[in-house]
Amino acid sequence: VYPKTHPETDAAGNKGTGFEKRLIPVEWRDGRFSWRLDHPQAIRWSSGTVMRLRAEPDPKDEGGSIMQVETAQVNAQGTEAEVAYFRGRGSEQSVLTLHMPSLAPRDNTWIAVRFEPREPAEDELVVIAVLSGKFVSSLAPSVSLSVGEAACLQVSRSRQVKIIQQAKLEQRDKGWRLSWSPVEDGYNPAEVWVYQTDKVEDRVERLIEIVQGGYPLNPYVMWATQSAIADF
Repeated sequence: VYPKTHPETDAAGNKGTGFEKRLIPVEWRDGRFSWRLDHPQAIRWSSGTVMRLRAEPDPKDEGGSIMQVETAQVNAQGTEAEVAYFRGRGSEQSVLTLHMPSLAPRDNTWIAVRFEPREPAEDELVVIAVLSGKFVSSLAPSVSLSVGEAACLQVSRSRQVKIIQQAKLEQRDKGWRLSWSPVEDGYNPAEVWVYQTDKVEDRVERLIEIVQGGYPLNPYVMWATQSAIADF
C-alpha cells in the first residue's frame, strides 16, 4: 500500500509541505487485505490504495491481460471501499463486486466500470449499474437504465453509445455484485467510478462534483499522475 501522508506541525509551529508516499507491506489472508501502520509519529497517515492482481501474458500488451484484481481504498479509520473484478471465460460470467459501507445512495446513484482497449483503434467498454434512481446517457438519451438495472455499453471514439447486452445487479450486505457475459476480450479493466446526482439531466456541468469516488483496477491507472473523469 502506498499511503498518502503529510508531516505534522513541529514543536516550533512549522508545517511540512507537500505529500509523501511510504511503502507498507500488505498481506492477503482469508480473502481479505491486512497491513500494519508502523509509521513515525512525525507522519500522520491520510489514505492509501491496496491492489492485488493476476494477469496472463499477452503479446499485444506488455503488462499482460488482467484476469483478476482486488483493490481496497483505506484511510486512518479503516477500509473505505473494496472492489474486486474477475474476468469470465466462455460461459463463465465476468463479475465485479463493490463493498462501500459508507455509501448512502442519493436520488440517482450509479457505478461505471470502465475498460480500456488494448488497441488504440478499439472502442471503449463501460458497464453501468444503477443503485438508485436512474441513468440516462448524456451522449445518447435513448440509452436509459432504472434502479436495479445494469448494462454493458460500447462507447465509440466519436462518442456514440449503444447497449451491447444487459447485465445483472444484485445487492449484497453493504455492497453490490455485478455480472455479465464476457465481452471484454481486447480490453483491460481501468477503474470504477461512483456517480451521485439529484438531477441526471444537468450533471455534465457538475461532473467533478457528482463523482463520489474512483477506484483503480489497473496499476498503470493507479500510478498515473492524473486520470480524466468522463461521462457516458
